[in-house]
Amino acid sequence: PSAAQWRWPPRPSVAAPSAPLQCQASPLRRTTSMREMDYIHEEDYSGKMNEISRSVDFRHMLEEGCFLFEGVAPHIIERLVFGQKVFASRGTLLIEEGEENSAVFILGYGELSINVNGTKVADVRPGQVVGLYTMLKRSPASASVRVESDIAYMLVLRHGHFMACLDDNPEVLGKMQILVHKRELENKKAQMLN
Repeated sequence: PSAAQWRWPPRPSVAAPSAPLQCQASPLRRTTSMREMDYIHEEDYSGKMNEISRSVDFRHMLEEGCFLFEGVAPHIIERLVFGQKVFASRGTLLIEEGEENSAVFILGYGELSINVNGTKVADVRPGQVVGLYTMLKRSPASASVRVESDIAYMLVLRHGHFMACLDDNPEVLGKMQILVHKRELENKKAQMLN
């Protein structure tokens, strides 16, 4: 017998399909990491963007101005600021209502808007944080977050980076989980009122 006859395991005979096969796929949902393609990264910064990036001090923002990181050890802050620093232009969708969010955004420059069912409910200004609740809970976003100003400069902390930085500081993670729990209670209360 030839080598082809002794092949193990034997290959089953397959008949050619009578009609072309078609792949039916559900529409692809855009996650936070997929929307990252809309960001402007350091190698593409304009002169104005370089000026803004040099003037924004995320370390100082986290140490002094952000209640979430109050009392966090300086070495943890130092690790957090190694997150991704990006620009996004007006209209860029950072978080999409009803979709997964895998990052926390700390605004360094510009303005963001928070919208629920297409209605603007809040503004985000430099030093403020968005996305913590849905990132920690791994739940669909309850609102959309979009860049409102011509450009916005942000520190983006992905879930893995964020959690790795806080592994050494369980009391900070505990504090954030308490804030998440309070937010859940506020959301339930708001749903009951509607």
